[in-house]
Amino acid sequence: MRAYAPLPIPLQQFAKAANEHAEYIKKLEKQGTIKFTAAYLGKRARVIIFDVKSDIDLFEAINGDPLFNYTERETYPLITSEKVYPIYERIEKESKKK
Repeated sequence: MRAYAPLPIPLQQFAKAANEHAEYIKKLEKQGTIKFTAAYLGKRARVIIFDVKSDIDLFEAINGDPLFNYTERETYPLITSEKVYPIYERIEKESKKK
């Protein structure tokens, strides 16, 4: 996520939402919904890795963020290595059959 530039609201209002965002992130980390998050140095941006069971859970987590209306978001689905390696093995086996 990246904060809009220029900010669409007064700085004081954005600062309040940013503090609420920090509390929201801490809550989701405690719940296990967020596995990793970090801010980019020198930018108004951060990366967040969610661990959710469904698209609806992800939708609710993202839309519940107090900074939702003041940031751009890009979402990329990830798969763990333990889940992707068997796919590679299956592809290799199938390619040998041809």
